[in-house]
Amino acid sequence: MKIDNGAPAHNPLLQVVTRSWRTETVQTDDGPRDAEIADYTCADKPLDEIKRALKDKLDADAERVRLTYITPGAGMALTYQEKFAQATAVNRMTQDAANAMSATERAATFPLLDASVGLEAPTLWDVSQLVLARFAAFAQVARVIEQRRIAGKQAVASASNSAAAVAAYEAVTWN
Repeated sequence: MKIDNGAPAHNPLLQVVTRSWRTETVQTDDGPRDAEIADYTCADKPLDEIKRALKDKLDADAERVRLTYITPGAGMALTYQEKFAQATAVNRMTQDAANAMSATERAATFPLLDASVGLEAPTLWDVSQLVLARFAAFAQVARVIEQRRIAGKQAVASASNSAAAVAAYEAVTWN
């Protein structure tokens, strides 16, 4: 018979729980029986492990905040990069030259921007300006997120104990 009353309350980020078994005679309705009893010990994790976990959480938190502004996925990231490159190229043209392109020329030269013509904006030029404006707005948000992420990681790294490391992590605000 095994008796396991469960692990003690602990913070899995800061502590590790280990279980060991011992044999003890217990009284049952059928008389005495040998039972394996679970014993638990709770110990603090090493500070470097706690710091690493908190820094990883800061990276994940920053990504979660970024994803409130952009669409997730590696393919979408490539799409954003290509749309920005195409918008930059259109921006180097004059507005008249961009809008004078035929639908075939537009689709061949700026396929991702062309996909938005008539849907997000009426002309190739207007789509390019929309993409550039969105990129600039996100760059400002991303700057703040990145500052907070890096400052938080530095504060966690400089903490002298686990309580200070957790306090540094918890001090980071994302809004």
